[in-house]
Amino acid sequence: MIFGSQKGDSRVKFLLDELNIKYSITDNGRFRVLVTFEDGRSQLAFIDSTTYEFAGFEMREIWSIAHIFRGIPESSAMLRLLMHNEAVKIGSWRIIERDPQEFMVVFAAAIAADTDAYALQRVLRAVLQTADAMEQELNGKDEF
Repeated sequence: MIFGSQKGDSRVKFLLDELNIKYSITDNGRFRVLVTFEDGRSQLAFIDSTTYEFAGFEMREIWSIAHIFRGIPESSAMLRLLMHNEAVKIGSWRIIERDPQEFMVVFAAAIAADTDAYALQRVLRAVLQTADAMEQELNGKDEF
């Protein structure tokens, strides 16, 4: 079962406000968080209001785009992402086809929908840092 809200899940709002993290809410209810790191780079992440059930737990995803390939991604880049999945402790790399000629490289992590502020902050930071590091590795830019 999938649960969701176009206004944004009040549990996420509460935690982001508690953490004093600035956000906006997209038309489909996702929380949009833009963080600037100490080195001046920035990274955008999304926290889904939509949740899903897994093994009796209500879960949501936090994700961030690291790169967009125009055309089919090169096998060397895909191998790099797949190998990096083994090194991360939470989350994984995904390739999402936006259309036949555009593929998003996304790092995503699942978290309990009723998490606390500490866990949300830690997972959000891990997603942001992981995606930003891969963005820098794949294209050397700071687009997302």
